[in-house]
Amino acid sequence: PALPLAMGTLLVLALASQHVGRLFQRLRLPLITGYLCTGLACGPHLLGLLAPKEVPSLWVLEHVCLSVIALAAGSELRVAELRRHLHPVAAITAGISVCTWLSVWVVLTALSPHLELMEHLPPAHRAAMCSLTATLMIARSPASCIAVLRELDAHGPFSSLVLSVTVVKDVVVVLAFAVNVGAVQAQL
Repeated sequence: PALPLAMGTLLVLALASQHVGRLFQRLRLPLITGYLCTGLACGPHLLGLLAPKEVPSLWVLEHVCLSVIALAAGSELRVAELRRHLHPVAAITAGISVCTWLSVWVVLTALSPHLELMEHLPPAHRAAMCSLTATLMIARSPASCIAVLRELDAHGPFSSLVLSVTVVKDVVVVLAFAVNVGAVQAQL
């Protein structure tokens, strides 16, 4: 019973997000900004138009959408351009990944004894949570990147570089997360 209701609500929200996206476009902001704001406002934590109990029933749709996003990101990536710009893509991806991971890890490690979620955990568990969270913070949204580049009809070497780094970074996140989980499991 929750799935049909959730799907109906989601359909109405998707239509509403189209209108909100166009409104944001008039403000010279990308359409996706309106979509994200609609989701935030109408989701279970603000207006509650999509109830918390309905969200888990949408897992199939969530997985399908993630698959479509991954396919879209992969299809936008030009392998020839990636090969031609491999060194800048690798350097930028490594720089952003390392800087993001270190920054998040240092801040979380310093704050972890004072955060309600982690304050009662043993140090090894806090370190694991800090490392896993820092790894996830490296991720960027290929869907947002593609949406903005398409909407602005952006082409050229910079757009290609941005998309390449975004997609490669997501691959790095998946691999780093797997390594992190393995390391955490070995220590705990």
